[in-house]
Amino acid sequence: MYEAASGQMVNKGKATLFFSRNTNDATKEVIKVSLGLLAIQHYEKYLGLPSFVGRNKKACFTHFKERIWSKMQGWKEKLLSQVGKEVMIKAVIQSIPAYSMNVFTLPVSLCKDIEAMIWKFWWGSGKGKKIHWVKWSTLCSSKSIGGMGFHDINNFNDAMLAK
Repeated sequence: MYEAASGQMVNKGKATLFFSRNTNDATKEVIKVSLGLLAIQHYEKYLGLPSFVGRNKKACFTHFKERIWSKMQGWKEKLLSQVGKEVMIKAVIQSIPAYSMNVFTLPVSLCKDIEAMIWKFWWGSGKGKKIHWVKWSTLCSSKSIGGMGFHDINNFNDAMLAK
């Protein structure tokens, strides 16, 4: 009926179905067979974004943390100068979740975890404790007032959503 009314065809290779928990299996099968579509599972992605965000948002967005960690592991922090670290943080790490931040509010705990990974990379994460000479909020302030211009991830997320 949709195809006849709109003149468009449903791309069955891209279209999927999602059913609530309350839908019984017989009804699901009837709908899947009649439409010729597959049902998706939780946390599948479309265009790099989750197609469904449930109650456990942190589990849904943990792939950001994993991607950031894998990027950081590839860099030899001892071989990078402070300027090199700054460029890598701003150009690579903080840009990984930026697209998703246009659409979703990331959990605050995930934002804090990402920030912790960034400041450990910034100050060095070798054996023993490293001294953090300046607090994170100062590093997130503008360079003109003594900061480094890093993004506070949670505030950046709010700004992206407001945009």
